[in-house]
Amino acid sequence: MFERVHSELASVTPAGMRRREMESAVAELHRVETHAAERRLALIAAIDDLGDGGVDGAGVARARTKSSARAAKKAVKAAKQLARMPKTTAALAEGRIGLEHVDAAADAAERTSPEEVDAELGDAIDEQPADLFATRARSWAGAKERDADERARYERQRAQREMSAWTDADGMWILHARFDPVTGAGLHKILTERVDRLW
Repeated sequence: MFERVHSELASVTPAGMRRREMESAVAELHRVETHAAERRLALIAAIDDLGDGGVDGAGVARARTKSSARAAKKAVKAAKQLARMPKTTAALAEGRIGLEHVDAAADAAERTSPEEVDAELGDAIDEQPADLFATRARSWAGAKERDADERARYERQRAQREMSAWTDADGMWILHARFDPVTGAGLHKILTERVDRLW
């Protein structure tokens, strides 16, 4: 099978082609390349998951494709994330995006989750060139991280809520309380309204 594909690709040469034919061939070859890349990444992910004591996905990628150690690790990272991003996988297999898009999506998925990236960026991943999509993905992931940090901070504040009340030696009633911002704002509103009515 691969010999036939290789032979057909070897026959695609610019000799005798007009501009429109060459441009069309570039697009077709891109689709072949990205489909092959999607299959290669799926195989790398599957090899990495075997757990049979053999060479891991990065080792196979490095040995079989003569890529650098850095590129092999990057391929494994992308393969692992892509396995959980069906929309992005389909876009790559169909040639609507390239590996640069996948790398940007994988980086964003590492900061958030593959499912979130696919759900929120997957439908529009093919709307921009790779460099613009990478900027968008970084910005999106940064906003998600800030949101997650804010939620974690709020949860910590809620866990630290406390209130105590007592009467002092003069019989005065004393209240000491610490609330998270949401609970505190609600309580402040109620108390302010009550004080206004009393006065």
